[in-house]
Amino acid sequence: MTASAATKKISSFASGSFSAIRNAAIPIWKILTFDFSEIVLPRKCLSISIEQSGFSVAYVTKALSRFRVRGIKKYLSDSTYPDPEYFASSVALAITELGGGKSEVTLSIPKSWAIIKAVEFPASVKENLSNVISYEMDRITPFNSEDALYDFKIINEINGHLNVLLAVTKEQLIQSYLDALAGKGIIVSKLTLNISAVESLLGYMDGQTTNLFIEIDESSYEGALFADSLPINSFAAEFKASEERSQLRQILDEISHIIDEYKKDGASLQIYILFKNKGSSFKEMFKAAMTMPFKILNEIDTGISFTGARDIISYPAIGGALETLWQKDRGLNLLSKGQISKDHKPLALTIILLIIIASIGILYAVAPLYVENKRVEELDRQIQARKDEVKKVEVLKKEIELINKDIVTINSFKQDRHMTLNILKEFTSIVPKGTWLTRMRITDKTIEIEGYAGSATELLPKLEASKLLQKVEFASPTFRDARMNMDRFNIKMEIEGLGKEIQVLEKSE
Repeated sequence: MTASAATKKISSFASGSFSAIRNAAIPIWKILTFDFSEIVLPRKCLSISIEQSGFSVAYVTKALSRFRVRGIKKYLSDSTYPDPEYFASSVALAITELGGGKSEVTLSIPKSWAIIKAVEFPASVKENLSNVISYEMDRITPFNSEDALYDFKIINEINGHLNVLLAVTKEQLIQSYLDALAGKGIIVSKLTLNISAVESLLGYMDGQTTNLFIEIDESSYEGALFADSLPINSFAAEFKASEERSQLRQILDEISHIIDEYKKDGASLQIYILFKNKGSSFKEMFKAAMTMPFKILNEIDTGISFTGARDIISYPAIGGALETLWQKDRGLNLLSKGQISKDHKPLALTIILLIIIASIGILYAVAPLYVENKRVEELDRQIQARKDEVKKVEVLKKEIELINKDIVTINSFKQDRHMTLNILKEFTSIVPKGTWLTRMRITDKTIEIEGYAGSATELLPKLEASKLLQKVEFASPTFRDARMNMDRFNIKMEIEGLGKEIQVLEKSE
């Protein structure tokens, strides 16, 4: 047997051994890094739900993956929504009465306080989606990222496009409640929506991720279609008439197109109805009018244990606690502003795994070293036999060095001149509102601009004050455009930092 054949045989044996070790280590890694604390360690959550004309506080605990509602408090408000100071004082009192101190705190807000919409992005931005949404916030919503609290979830990825569910609320609207709670020593760790919290409860109850939920109040209704536990189609409205039959017809018209769409696709859709402050006559009419089976939420068991009486139930408050405590939940957290927190693996189990890997490495240390030595000998033999190839490699290295020098020269050239993009940015910052450019010509030394302004003479000192521009003057006389009631101007100037290329940017009128 030749040395080369022996080397290949040893190498093949070592590679197979390490492949077998790697395949065995993968499931071990998953087991040892599994966070058993989610199952074993108890947790508790104080969930606060702001609802119309009041709010609710629920104290929920989890032990051995089982949830228990320890108590619920409901408070009424004179106004549509509670005053922040009264709200914080009542929550502090509820914590004392329920015994929910040192709990994780979740705040759930009405859907009417937020905007929920589906937006589409190219799939190429998936890895940087959080920054893209922050940058595009003022385009896709009435808010900007600095003034908003928001979160998003990816609905699906189809044909190179990401469909994303975005939930946004104005920070100023929520901050007064957060500050009032903080003044009482209550720090909110999660901010969600009532509609999302209810879906968490529905998902826990029946395990389905596609639901249609409708909450019917005395004068209004709201709801959402949930797909993969996300509210992809939400709705809310006031009743247009006081007569119950008209109200029923309005609700059925609202949801009929959703139901029909799912009938076409043949998808399984579970419908839940929550009647609040509605009489039995309306409920009976609704039952008779619905053509699909549905469940009345306040007439079925939630599957969650209660301590004491169950005469007071707040479904958004209970669902908000599940969003915090339930590991399988995909709930929203608007306080995150779209930032995904990475889970930390248990340190003790990781150390055990590393010790096992180190032990295996020691046992197989001799064989790899021997194999590597044989590989080196084989490589030396091949190098001696292929000196010509080595010389060609040396020539290629020299060519690479020359190319790298050219790259450095090009980069230096780019850094020694003002980039056109920087000049455009400068014009954006100094040209006043109400002025626009119809043409811009940038050469290596000069810039010429044409456009309209309320007063063309006011532009000269603004342009002259720029650190990039000098010798600003009119290239031709200005004249007043009677139709537009503005001055038409043609201004030329010089660039303080000179470049070599000529770039022309034109914008048609």
